[in-house]
Amino acid sequence: MPKTDYTDPETGFPRLEARIWTIDGNTQFVDLWLWKKAGGERLQVTRSQAAAGIDGAHKLINEFKIKYGAECGPDDITVQD
Repeated sequence: MPKTDYTDPETGFPRLEARIWTIDGNTQFVDLWLWKKAGGERLQVTRSQAAAGIDGAHKLINEFKIKYGAECGPDDITVQD
């Protein structure tokens, strides 16, 4: 679970919540949700998108940060093995 409190108006928004997961210890996938405002609903913007390793997953997250003008820090990212 991410450590970010998405109901806190002091948190910068829009914000991405990310989950990086693997199926075989080597292949990473990314799920991303966009929080437009504090306490609002999250919108899933990508599901099970393949990434080339953990570096590729972080690159993908950065691409979506730019696309949506959103913030996403370490406390917004969950990594599951």
